[in-house]
Amino acid sequence: MVVSGASIGRGSNVANMDVSTTILTREQIRKSPQIFLDQMINKELGVWTSQVPANQLDPTAAVVSIRGFGASGGEKVLVMVDGVPINDGYFRTIDWNMIPRDTIEKIEIVRGGGAATLWGNLAAGGVINIITREPEKGELRVGGGYGSFDTKVGSAAATLFHNDTVKVGVNLNTIYSGGYNLTPENLRNQFTVPTASHTNNALISTYINPWEGAKFYVKLNAHELIQSGVGLSGATNAWYKYDYRGGGQIKYSNTGSVNVNSFFNYSEMNKHNASLVGLNVLKPETSQTATQAVSQVESMPYLSYGGSTYLQERMHGAWGTLRDIKVGVDVRGISVSDHNTIYSGKGFGLGGGYQFAAIDIAGKNMFEGVFAQATYNPFDMPLDITLGLRQDWWQSYSGNIAQTIYNAPVAGDRDGFNHGTVKTSGQLRANNQIFAQFNPRLGLKYSFENGIQLRGAVYRNFAAPGMNQLFRTYVSSSSATVGNPSLAPETNFGQEVGIDFISEKIKTKVTFFHNQLGNYINRVNVCSNNPGYATCDAATLAAFGLAGSGLLTITNNQNIGSAVIEGGEASIEWQALETLNLNFGIIRTIGYLSSFSSDFAALNASVVAQGNTPLQVSHKQLPFVQPWTINAGGTWLILPNLQFTFVIRSWPVYYSDTQHLVGQRLSAATTADVSLNYQMSKRVSLYFTAQNLSDKRYLATNYGTSTATLPTLGMPLNVMGGINLSF
Repeated sequence: MVVSGASIGRGSNVANMDVSTTILTREQIRKSPQIFLDQMINKELGVWTSQVPANQLDPTAAVVSIRGFGASGGEKVLVMVDGVPINDGYFRTIDWNMIPRDTIEKIEIVRGGGAATLWGNLAAGGVINIITREPEKGELRVGGGYGSFDTKVGSAAATLFHNDTVKVGVNLNTIYSGGYNLTPENLRNQFTVPTASHTNNALISTYINPWEGAKFYVKLNAHELIQSGVGLSGATNAWYKYDYRGGGQIKYSNTGSVNVNSFFNYSEMNKHNASLVGLNVLKPETSQTATQAVSQVESMPYLSYGGSTYLQERMHGAWGTLRDIKVGVDVRGISVSDHNTIYSGKGFGLGGGYQFAAIDIAGKNMFEGVFAQATYNPFDMPLDITLGLRQDWWQSYSGNIAQTIYNAPVAGDRDGFNHGTVKTSGQLRANNQIFAQFNPRLGLKYSFENGIQLRGAVYRNFAAPGMNQLFRTYVSSSSATVGNPSLAPETNFGQEVGIDFISEKIKTKVTFFHNQLGNYINRVNVCSNNPGYATCDAATLAAFGLAGSGLLTITNNQNIGSAVIEGGEASIEWQALETLNLNFGIIRTIGYLSSFSSDFAALNASVVAQGNTPLQVSHKQLPFVQPWTINAGGTWLILPNLQFTFVIRSWPVYYSDTQHLVGQRLSAATTADVSLNYQMSKRVSLYFTAQNLSDKRYLATNYGTSTATLPTLGMPLNVMGGINLSF
């Protein structure tokens, strides 16, 4: 008995959906070349995560994108574990480090918004669901690995109790890495160091079958990610997450069941950022007298909680079959508190530094949805017609941004952390928002006897702005990035059509998609002392709670207009030999701003009128959207107990802004990962992986240099070997 609430399809077979899907099995996951889950996910067609592994990234940058949704303007892809959202409550990003590979049973991926009727917010770009394993009878295993950059991996799993009614298991995982330096060599100085990271996870899983036709589960997870040297040697991150997720299914007949789940997550991130004093970025060799300074100390505790329940049924009559009938409700809440202290000067107790600003942020968001969906099979024809209806609500309330900016302390009072008198103090209180939208979908799938399937879907969905976009604020001595509590959710109307061919040895899929986004969100300068911008006058500063601060630049996120994301994808899987499986995929993604909102159009026009480059440009490729991506891979069973796996991914240069200026290009790469897995005996297996075999270069922002002198950074070769033991 499978608890259907854990699946993307909520009881439906994901492989049979009328949109583009992928399922990664436990065996594929176990033998993949990638040690980190995010690097495995980003090798799937249409899916993008940073090429820098999540344990090396600042957690606020770990976004995931599908078909161009999510890498620009905030996360728009829903990621779940066991049917429970794990998008961070504050940033909407994904902490991939909290999901060890050996805890995973399978991964389900739905590209596009075809599953949004069942899941609501954030499913506009797609859904990724990670289903974890159940405890196995008598299981006791340990594993370990060692690789480049002093990377150490350790894992252990044991079944503590197992009978026909109750299963209890525990899984422990730890990863340490000394890290590698992400700063290009020509921009390094004595303070740029690798990001060392340490991840620990502990998971306890309990499954209960109290009577025939009933099954429940409870999972408790503790996770921590500790990073040091985040950009500079004095910077650290400490991220802690503790979560409960549980659910179950009760079958009341041979065809009907009631499904429930609930979750609660407490997260806390503590950031300690550093800056440099006396450093020339373009000539670091002349800056050996530079010193580090405390620039920011931030503590962010926040909560995510919610649950869902739905009824599933199947009906058959002379008129045909209604299957996968689902009627249900779901709810999610997020509560955030953010305490941010900004410092100026040398700091670290060396004298000359002082507290520059204190910012306190609070806010709450709630999501509710009512949904119904069913698939109709008329008169046993090979035709599936799926109709989904969903009503969504979103509320943002209790938003408050309190800001205090201080003068420098008088001589004798400076010890690196004190502050002087208050320069300005203000609050930006948010008006409560309520958003409601009806989100239907219609899908068709027709299967011919020769293995050809035609499919298509039309759907509507939305993605609410992140709590960080609504409320998070950061202030420096000359500028401020301020939350925008008035942001409206992005909306999307999507369509896709596809054709599949499935035979004994070949599986092909071709899909074309088109999406029209409204209220597209991106960051813009509201006012600035640079030519062409509106001046940050007293009225503008007062509107942001910064009256009297004297700041020269204000930036925030805005609903800048409408956008289009469209393209096509094709994939083929070929069982060339009994021992050789090959696959290839290609995706073309076109994304552009199609029109501006009236407020942003006026701001953009004022910049252009002064002879400056516009803030945003319409009908140019959206930032962080790769125009082409190619995937290839395969598995070769060299011997009955020795398997070789390879994955290749390639993409051209893409841009960080719609302006497409020199220096804004981000990366062009072809990367290859390989692994060998050797099953020495029933209880002992060995593995070897090598990642980033090709020469891969990243183009950073040019710091005012010419194209010829853009700093480059190739991702380093990363190898690891390890052993897994079962007892």
